Amino acid sequence: MLTLPILPGRDCGGCTVCCTALPVDEPALRKQAGVDCEQCDAGAGCRIYARRPQTCRDYYCGWRVLPKLDDAWRPDRSGVMVTFDDADIPPGYPIRPAFKLMMTAGTVSLDVDAFAGYVAGLVDAKIPVFLSLRGPEGHFFAKAFLNERLAVPVQLRDRGAVIAALEAVFAILQAGEFEPVTLSGPPKGP
Repeated sequence: MLTLPILPGRDCGGCTVCCTALPVDEPALRKQAGVDCEQCDAGAGCRIYARRPQTCRDYYCGWRVLPKLDDAWRPDRSGVMVTFDDADIPPGYPIRPAFKLMMTAGTVSLDVDAFAGYVAGLVDAKIPVFLSLRGPEGHFFAKAFLNERLAVPVQLRDRGAVIAALEAVFAILQAGEFEPVTLSGPPKGP
């Protein structure tokens, strides 16, 4: 598990993307992926923030801890939630965990060049990176490993080819199947 300090001045504010996008499977709070948490007040935050479940206390998206992500990257502004993922990283990538760029709004609100440049920088630094797309309610995000797909365009410093490769992966994810989330008990809330 990656533990990075929270950056000064980076609080969630009115961002509640994780409160909808991620599943929570704790006895005190069970909710499916893609469903608003019953404790979430959209635009204002968590109504039980001081006594929220441990899973929620332990979670911080990449925007809260990565200094290279400016305010435009806040998940509710960008449509991208950066998370960290240890699963499915191919051999040959000793850096752990991978950066997972979760497309929470279906599209990216960020400048395409800025998004592609950030991804290219991760690939160039040999940091494993996934592109991940939101599925239907109650399903995990689908994900695709980007490093090998982007290696040549990144090496050639061909921004157009990087963007084309990202668009191709996005299309593949859209056409793919999404794995259902199975909670250990019945979901709570709506």
